[in-house]
Amino acid sequence: MVRYVLFLALILLPGSAVARDYCEGNFCYQKKARVSCLRPEMWNVLHKIVARIGRIEVTSACDGKHARHSFHYVGKAVDFRPMQVSSRTARAVLASMPEVGGIGTYTTGFLHADIGERKAAWHHHRKARVRYARAGSGRVSRAKMRVAARASAGTTASLAR
Repeated sequence: MVRYVLFLALILLPGSAVARDYCEGNFCYQKKARVSCLRPEMWNVLHKIVARIGRIEVTSACDGKHARHSFHYVGKAVDFRPMQVSSRTARAVLASMPEVGGIGTYTTGFLHADIGERKAAWHHHRKARVRYARAGSGRVSRAKMRVAARASAGTTASLAR
């Protein structure tokens, strides 16, 4: 009976509840998360994030598969899951912080924060590719950006058809 209950608990618990390897204060780390290469500036941003939204679970830092020139590989980016607030609230907090450059959200509840110079935001859907956004303009899909580029190039007559 006890084995059955434990088996059900493992199945029904969210992934973050069983994937955590250890916690230190307001930071929890997944087993695969390697944070040894994070720069001091990134740690400062993480401490500011934790002060505003509470405990986080770091899911990826210097490890894993990322884009070829990702800030993850140089210690300037972290993927995490907020544990005390919603992802939407955490994203709003990240957007209000001037030291955060890139902000990414994922359908899994993970967030990406980096300390790059350029302000960028995106949302990644499971089935769709990445949707990009420009700072201050809200979500803008690639198709809308192409239409805007054509319109600014003087081809608005072909778009009216």
